[in-house]
Amino acid sequence: PRLFCGHMKELGFFNRDKCYGRGWNWYYRQFPLRLGRLRRSRFFPYLQWARPLFFEASPDYLYYPFVAERIARFRPGIPLILMVRNPIERAYSAWNMIRQIHSSGQEEINCLIRTFYAEANAEVANPLIDLLNRKQFPPFHDCVVNEINAMDRQQDWVALEPGFVRRGLYYKQVTEIFRWFPKDAVMLLEDQDLRLRRNETLDQLLDFLKLERFDWNGSDLQERHV
Repeated sequence: PRLFCGHMKELGFFNRDKCYGRGWNWYYRQFPLRLGRLRRSRFFPYLQWARPLFFEASPDYLYYPFVAERIARFRPGIPLILMVRNPIERAYSAWNMIRQIHSSGQEEINCLIRTFYAEANAEVANPLIDLLNRKQFPPFHDCVVNEINAMDRQQDWVALEPGFVRRGLYYKQVTEIFRWFPKDAVMLLEDQDLRLRRNETLDQLLDFLKLERFDWNGSDLQERHV
């Protein structure tokens, strides 16, 4: 289909103040907007008769509460696709990813800090950097209990990260999206929809985006990074 991703999968434009401060022109440049460039690519046949649509995939957009307003100000009513997963599986997967980075050694940690966390907001990056720099990485149970206890104390401000538990509390996150977007501009999916009913779900996505149906039989739809 005539869908094209940004130069990076997770641009993080709307949730990172450093990126957001560069302005919308910078954001536009993160996509292959020049058709001349696309005509030299293998996608050219799809561009002879229809304009392409561009997208990005940044999971943080759903979690951080200020993002929905920023997206709405960028383009009101832009189609949003929200994908959620089992909160317990999601929490353990996130904890395990950070644990694996911690166990990979200081060089890998420093590389992550220089690249990914360098653009992140301080209130997001600092708690995760602190977690990665601990001599002993805390067990999953301890991380979950500490986060729940912080929530139960109803502190005026609780650090957004590490949000192993809170990232799976979808009701508040989705409610914030609907404060800024009409329901017909939002499609909500579970990750199992793509795992178990892949072609059918992809067709539903195309219908939601008002795009023509596509023959998925010749496409590479193998699971990656799951």
